[in-house]
Amino acid sequence: MSTHDTVTLNETPLQIQLRLKNSDGRSGRFDAQRYKMGREAMGT
Repeated sequence: MSTHDTVTLNETPLQIQLRLKNSDGRSGRFDAQRYKMGREAMGT
């Protein structure tokens, strides 16, 4: 079993690509999810 196969059990290829491209641990996608959850929590 390769490391790639092991990783894809927990992450989709897109998530892996985002993580590799955003080595600082942040991505526009995750920021958008955090923003959406914040708005829902505020009831807006």
